[in-house]
Amino acid sequence: MSQPRHDLDLARVADLRQRFDASFASPPATTVAQISRITVRASGLVLSAPHPQLAHVARGLEVTPWPLPRPGLLGIASIRGATPLRFAVWDLTWIARHLDPSAALVPPTTPPEWVMVAKTAHGLLGLAFDALVDTRERATELELDRIGALIATTLGLVAVLPGL
Repeated sequence: MSQPRHDLDLARVADLRQRFDASFASPPATTVAQISRITVRASGLVLSAPHPQLAHVARGLEVTPWPLPRPGLLGIASIRGATPLRFAVWDLTWIARHLDPSAALVPPTTPPEWVMVAKTAHGLLGLAFDALVDTRERATELELDRIGALIATTLGLVAVLPGL
């Protein structure tokens, strides 16, 4: 029976152990708190939203259609977790058209794949968009509280559906 070889470089092992332990002591390279804005594309428009106002960003979220036709309202969605979130999902292109009628919009060829859930003064607000884009791209700032107010007051609809 042969003996196992122990020709490891003990100094190298000690160095690897020290660097491994140090990696847990140092802060991560990028943290969520350092991200100030999320930049998205909706029908050719590049828009940005303040990260602290966002509760969730998801791709491929199932949206249940609203039974009555409402312009811009895609339906209702929910996110399961410790505290389930249930919210209305609005087409960000439709909202952008109301906020800036002169905006040059590219008609979408497919339904939006992404949804951001924003915390506004009027409650949770789901906004559907086409894609996340590079944050260095020039973008128009989304005023999420203004959008919540537009939906809740001007259109006579609620952004959040309490009690569902």
